[in-house]
Amino acid sequence: MSFKSSYTLLKAVDKLSRASEWNLEAVSIKGDLYEEEVELWMRNPLDCIQELMANPTFADSVSFEPQRVFDDDEGRLRQYDEMWTGDWWWEMQGRLPPGAVVAPVILASDKTSLSQFCGDQEVWPVYLTLGNISKDVRCQPSMHASVLLGYLPTTKLECFSEAQHSVEQYCLFHYCMAQILEPLISAGKEGVLVTCPDG
Repeated sequence: MSFKSSYTLLKAVDKLSRASEWNLEAVSIKGDLYEEEVELWMRNPLDCIQELMANPTFADSVSFEPQRVFDDDEGRLRQYDEMWTGDWWWEMQGRLPPGAVVAPVILASDKTSLSQFCGDQEVWPVYLTLGNISKDVRCQPSMHASVLLGYLPTTKLECFSEAQHSVEQYCLFHYCMAQILEPLISAGKEGVLVTCPDG
């Protein structure tokens, strides 16, 4: 064995590079019956974008500029198969200064049961990926082109009367998503520097 003790193994693990830090925010919900506090776990989406853009695994599968792809030699029949082949990307790229790159953020979320043997425990993960990554890579779970961005609270909102449950669930969802994605607002207006493997 290359490690003489668990202590030396853990010291080696501590030296490994880390992804962004997790943050915990306590969210207070003032119901019409009583007050409840839930937990919102999240990472900085800019760190997650940096993690994906700088990952050398995707070097051959990432596009940093829009492209026009044609199905015929005359250039009359456009092909739209990746995000960067669409007119939207061309329009957005035209609004940016030279050297800037569009980074379309794609989010996915679905409440998931942990196990049928553990009662009704659920988690509500939020995943982030980028439109810059080829869809063939992005859609393969084994490629890890989606990163875990956060966990939304899975409370049953029993602090509200039955009639309020669905409305308050929507409000809680939107509040939590706004908290998680808040760093993207200024990044979308002012831009952000992302360092890629080639510098």
